Amino acid sequence: MILVISHKGFHPGFKLFELSDSINLKDKNEWRKLPLIKRLKIASQYKTIHYFWGRVDFLEMLFLQILGRKVILHFIGSDVLMILKSKSKQLKTKLYKLLGAKILVVHKNLAEELQSIGIESKVVEFVNHKVEKIHEVIPGEFSILVYIPEGKEDFYNLEVIEETAKLFPEIKFNIFPYGDNFSLSNMIPIKPVEHNKVIDLINSHKLFIRIPKHDGLPNTVIEALMCSRYVVWSYEHPYVYKADNVKEISEIINEVKNKNVLNVEGKKYVLEHYNTESMKNKFKEIWQLN
Repeated sequence: MILVISHKGFHPGFKLFELSDSINLKDKNEWRKLPLIKRLKIASQYKTIHYFWGRVDFLEMLFLQILGRKVILHFIGSDVLMILKSKSKQLKTKLYKLLGAKILVVHKNLAEELQSIGIESKVVEFVNHKVEKIHEVIPGEFSILVYIPEGKEDFYNLEVIEETAKLFPEIKFNIFPYGDNFSLSNMIPIKPVEHNKVIDLINSHKLFIRIPKHDGLPNTVIEALMCSRYVVWSYEHPYVYKADNVKEISEIINEVKNKNVLNVEGKKYVLEHYNTESMKNKFKEIWQLN
C-alpha cells in the first residue's frame, strides 16, 4: 500500500486511477494536526509515502528514513516558488534528497528551476480532471477568457490584461474567477462556478489566457486544450502560445480572432499525453506497482 498525503482538492485526480486497493489518501491539513508520533505510527505501515504537495517536516522525514521507508516529494508550482525564495528551504530539500527522498515535479519548467539551484528532479505530471473527448463548437462571437483569481491581481498580471483590453475595445475580456467590476466596459467579471461547469465556461470562448508570474501545470490550461481552445500561457507547452506582455498577447489575439478552426492539435496532444491511463501508468511505475 502507498500512503498519499495531499490537499484534499487533489484527491479526485488520484481517485481517477481507481487504485483504492493500492493507495490510501490522507488530507495534508488533517495529517499536520496529528502529533509526530501518531504520524510516524501510521506512516510506518506503508512502504512508500508520497507527499503531494512536496512538503514534510524535518523530523518526520528523518524518522521515515531511519524506518527505511521510501519518501516521494512531489512539487507543484507554489512549492518550487517557495524553495526558490528561501535558502533554508533549498538546503532542506537538498538534505532530503541526500537522505534518499525522490524529488518529482509536475512540469519541466519546475525541473529547470530546481536544476538552476542544484536540485535534480523528475517530471511526473498530474491532472486533477478526467481528460476526455469534449464536444466543442466555435463561438459565434470572438471573446477571451482570462484566469485571474480575485485577490491575486498582481501575481496574475491583471495590469497586462487591462492594457491589452484597452487596445481591443470591441472584444470582451471575461475575467475568471472574479466578483468585482472593472473600469473598462469590455472587461467582464465572471464569478466562480462549480468545477463541473468550468468546461462549459471554457467552451464559450475561443481564447484562454493565463499569465501568472510563476506556475506549475495548471488544470485550466489542460482543460482549455482539451476543449480545443487556443491558449496563452506564460510558459512553454506544446500547442500553446507563450507570452506575458501586451505586445505579444496583442499579436496572438490578432492571429487567433480570424481563425475559423479550433486548436484541434492541442486537443489531440492532451488526449494522448494526459489521459487517465497514461497518468496512472506513470504513478504505478513510480510506486513500483507494476
